Amino acid sequence: MHKPLAALAIAALLLVACSRNPGPSSVPSIPYSSVTPTPSQQVIPEPVGSVGVMTCRDSFTSLSPLTLEEITSLANAGRDLDATIQRCDTLQAWKDGAQAVLPTIDLSNARDFVVGRCQANQQLAGTRLCASVGS
Repeated sequence: MHKPLAALAIAALLLVACSRNPGPSSVPSIPYSSVTPTPSQQVIPEPVGSVGVMTCRDSFTSLSPLTLEEITSLANAGRDLDATIQRCDTLQAWKDGAQAVLPTIDLSNARDFVVGRCQANQQLAGTRLCASVGS
């Protein structure tokens, strides 16, 4: 009679211990410092240990589906596209990247949008794209 109670007690202790420390997660942890940029850091930090540099087109394809769904025009895109401005060197490359993931978006005022974002976000001011459009 004592053995079943002892086994039950050990199982209960293990269950409590496991619930307090779930162990390794399938979600990778990212150090806090890599997700809170300082003025000297990039607008969108790359995960620690990432290899290579994100390209202009990559910056568009890495936008979340929810963000892409919400962007129906450049007027309502706002800061959602700041990381793309940071990664693209020219206005044409930026427009090509935007068209690839947002094929129905009107890019006729793309230059004005980029200039506005460059002026609104001081972290973008030194980027190649902002320099190329005169911001």
